[in-house]
Amino acid sequence: MKIVGFNLKAQLCAILLIGFCYGQLFELTHDNDSRIYWVDYPDNPTESVPLVISMHGRNQSLLSHITYSQMSSFANPQNIAVVYPQGINSSGALAWNTGVWWDNSEYDDVGYLNAIIDSVISNFAIDTNRIYACGMSNGGFMAYELACELSDRIVAFGSVAGNFMMNAGQECTSAREIPIMHIHGTSDLIVNYNAPTIDSSMTAIEAMDWWSIENDLVEQSLEELNDSVNVFTNSSLTSNTKFVHYQVQGGGHQWFNYNWGFHASEELLNFFMQYSMTDFSLSSDKNSFEPKIFTLSQNYPNPFNPVTRLSYDLPEDSFVSITIYDMRGNVVNNLVNANQSSGYKSVQWNATNNQGQPVSAGVYFYTIQVGEYRQTKKMILLK
Repeated sequence: MKIVGFNLKAQLCAILLIGFCYGQLFELTHDNDSRIYWVDYPDNPTESVPLVISMHGRNQSLLSHITYSQMSSFANPQNIAVVYPQGINSSGALAWNTGVWWDNSEYDDVGYLNAIIDSVISNFAIDTNRIYACGMSNGGFMAYELACELSDRIVAFGSVAGNFMMNAGQECTSAREIPIMHIHGTSDLIVNYNAPTIDSSMTAIEAMDWWSIENDLVEQSLEELNDSVNVFTNSSLTSNTKFVHYQVQGGGHQWFNYNWGFHASEELLNFFMQYSMTDFSLSSDKNSFEPKIFTLSQNYPNPFNPVTRLSYDLPEDSFVSITIYDMRGNVVNNLVNANQSSGYKSVQWNATNNQGQPVSAGVYFYTIQVGEYRQTKKMILLK
């Protein structure tokens, strides 16, 4: 890690029109790639401060994200540090790797962002129990990826106009309950609100359902913030964990500001400041109790279109095979064939066959085989 030269920093400050420009630009080499990130640290804090990782969208940059999100203008007065990492350029666009074909799948962005956390902690006084992540569009997709991969370091997550990806064979291995805020416009034509066109991403409501099951959130509420904005909240009965969804009627692909009666940066920061890693003790850790027996649960949702989730419990490290069959007993999709560690597991099926082609509506069966344990359940695909 090194601090980037004064001239480049001065150029950025001038472009951003920041008169006080209290940030610093850093360079970090990860996997032999030299990449940059910007840190805005509060003026004269008296103690270690929270840290928010705020990520730009595809074909954007840390510079554009600083400008349109205005995150620092809300964070600095509250003594909150913000780091703006930059995705890597692949196929002519800066982007984050969330495991799909149109991302930079050869790059380890989870490892890169983890290294940024280490670097920022080594250079600034950071409260390591209060680290958060959010992003716009592809950056929001990446925030969801971090919720699955870095929940041991990052306590809460937020996405603006970015969906939750769960590809076939992909696992989400979050270590505990995960607080999430998802803000999305219903007229978004890039990351569609009602019918995602990006591989097997979930809609905002599907993500809310998925994480609510994952976090045992059962209490639901709806607040009409104004004529255009509905705020859905699913809460835990035993903790402060929430999934909060801002549904912006008529909103497009954007980082929402006060023109909509709220500011995304302000709402995200207020949400994040409710949580510390110290809130999640081992007694409330959903993975602190290993399953005792092999179990295959009913898929959810069922019936479904086009994505459903299959959950299963592994009491010990095992080779797992999960296969989808049609009514005639033909193999449709070899969904899982891998060695897996013990724990509570889940996998998504996006109603495609082994060639990646969509399958027709109808009744399907899914079978899990783990050693001598074998179980089959039925599911219904609607079109």
